[in-house]
Amino acid sequence: MRIFSLEGKLAAALFGWSLLTAAAIVVVAHWLESPLQAALVAVMILLAPALVLARRLARPVAGLIRALSGSVSAFGDGDFSFSIRNSRRDEVGDLVDAHNELGRVLREQRQNLFQRELLLDTVVQNTPNALILVEPGGHVVHANLAARALLNEGRAMHGVRFDEIVAEAPPELAQALSAAQDALFSVQLGEEEETFHLSQRNFKLQGRTHRMIILRRMTRELSRQEVITWKKVIRVV
Repeated sequence: MRIFSLEGKLAAALFGWSLLTAAAIVVVAHWLESPLQAALVAVMILLAPALVLARRLARPVAGLIRALSGSVSAFGDGDFSFSIRNSRRDEVGDLVDAHNELGRVLREQRQNLFQRELLLDTVVQNTPNALILVEPGGHVVHANLAARALLNEGRAMHGVRFDEIVAEAPPELAQALSAAQDALFSVQLGEEEETFHLSQRNFKLQGRTHRMIILRRMTRELSRQEVITWKKVIRVV
């Protein structure tokens, strides 16, 4: 049992109260003949100081408990900025230190998560593949720069119904996007014919099934493979 523990403080308070009660009974007994009456009078005299002492001992602990309760509620709402000033050297102080350390760890984890999300978003936005994420209601929740340029003339697509975007796409592209399967197809874009590989996957995000669509331009890759094939044919000939 350490000196500054709650148990030590309570034991010291009870010991002091017992000594004070005994002394009060001895003093009152000089004036009264009955020891029982002396004890009752002494207890009544010391009742008010006892209540004051109990209130003084409980007030700091109750205040810290209220602060901890409010901070934990803030943690539940995703706000990890709260910390509690600690000046106690007992079990309650240890609890406050543990709470503050937990808040620090959660803040660091959130910052690291934010940095990773920022890095991932930068990579996704600048990839040459068109990437579209559609929520169960059919609305686009994410589209990178390549997808906007290919399907919506560079305009933002967030919140727009995906079927409306598909309806304005070239027929070959619209037909491929409407099918719930992977495909390899060609489409006329301007004066050039482009070949795309379409990949579609369903996955759960926050408990809801989303549809991810990836369009990869294959024209250069196919042309390169064709050149390699012709080189091999020439060698054979």
